[in-house]
Amino acid sequence: MKDIVKIPSNVQKISKKDMAVAAISHILVALCGCFAARAVVMDKLLPFGIALLAGAPVTYTPAAAIGVFLGYVFPATGGNGFKYTACLFAVLAIKLLLSSFKKIVANDAFLTLIAGLSAIMTSAATFRGLGGNSIDIISETLLTAAGAYFFSKGFKAAQKAESGLSGNELVAMLIAINIIIMGLFDLQLMGVSLGRILSILLILIASKYGGIISGAVSGTVVA
Repeated sequence: MKDIVKIPSNVQKISKKDMAVAAISHILVALCGCFAARAVVMDKLLPFGIALLAGAPVTYTPAAAIGVFLGYVFPATGGNGFKYTACLFAVLAIKLLLSSFKKIVANDAFLTLIAGLSAIMTSAATFRGLGGNSIDIISETLLTAAGAYFFSKGFKAAQKAESGLSGNELVAMLIAINIIIMGLFDLQLMGVSLGRILSILLILIASKYGGIISGAVSGTVVA
């Protein structure tokens, strides 16, 4: 029996620390997905959950999908989340089907494209049933596509943050973080919005450690 069951010598043992870090990172991505799905634009649009799912690395796509789905179960706008759930499954199916093509599913332009196409197709399909209009469809499509681009850049920047970031990478990560914080705006502690407190704190931190430009970018996104 010992001769039959052999463990290859090149297989590395995964330590408990690595497993804990991996579990925590997946949980954090799921939470970020939930918060992004609850970031409201123009009092009725919720494009950023789909954007985060599209921009997330394939490794974190299942965790992101779970978080985004939970965020859309009870939409922050109080409306019907069916359209966003349908878009979620469309993006998830495309990414998982093409997961073996690593260069494609890691390409920022490709992720931006599938996010935008999924958003406009599901919006057009539910146009009459959910009472939308052409301005909403165009706005939501552009926000979803742009959000996917910045989330893709932001995830890549976060993975190499310890080795230092370029100006563009820092800006992308700040925009992604600010979008996630938007989902916390409706959470209040003694009448004070937790999201707004975190937004101001991020602006101050970005200004101190990233310079005036980083602070200005954070302030612009928050505004």
